[in-house]
Amino acid sequence: MVVYIARNKMNGKCYVGKTTYSFESRKKAHIRECSRENPKTHFHKALKKWGLDAFSWEIVEVAGSEEELNTLEQFHISKENSYVSGYNQTLGGEGQNGWVPSEETRKVWSSQRKGKNQYIGRPRIVKEKPFISEEEKQRRNEEKKRKVSEKLKGRIPWNKGIPGWQDLKGIDRKEVVSKATQKRRESGYVWIIEATILETNEVMTFNSQAEAQRFFGFDHKVIRKKIDKEPHKGVFFRRINVENIDS
Repeated sequence: MVVYIARNKMNGKCYVGKTTYSFESRKKAHIRECSRENPKTHFHKALKKWGLDAFSWEIVEVAGSEEELNTLEQFHISKENSYVSGYNQTLGGEGQNGWVPSEETRKVWSSQRKGKNQYIGRPRIVKEKPFISEEEKQRRNEEKKRKVSEKLKGRIPWNKGIPGWQDLKGIDRKEVVSKATQKRRESGYVWIIEATILETNEVMTFNSQAEAQRFFGFDHKVIRKKIDKEPHKGVFFRRINVENIDS
């Protein structure tokens, strides 16, 4: 890893560069760049204008790490003042510190970005929504209802046959609630949960997940996630089948 200087013997201006590869390979890369029809950097434009014989090349520093390499490059750019009166377009080191794009560069960037979404780098395409008549909307709604109906055929709602609260005059409310809860358990909406406190081996039974949640103060999502799998804060939850309760 070296820092090198290419100096114009005609006007004294120089370029300070660095490379983590061999000096000769980096020099050849500069020569390839200046041989293009329109070189991009000040240094390559100067190489093309004055010719290779007008420049002298020398290695000024050898670095042991990339951090040291960056520091040495910055030091020599400052020492030679090549950022202000030379061919360096940055202050050296990592990135493009100190580089100010020219108006020509800004115009090229602007033309490249026109009509593109700047966040994803793709052309912005505005799709027009196809016109849908009222008849077509109605047909689609009917089709959607038909598909839902076909999907729900054969399913028995858990509250089928249970009277509404307005019809409970003279009927034991607890009994109706008990029957409704039992139907919900059979449908899978409500779980009967057995909780074992591992420290004392105490076993407790809860008629619903909400009841267990209120007792222990755990989030209901945690109970569903841990049940029949692993304990949570010293409590192991187990789901009890309705058949087992009835028997």
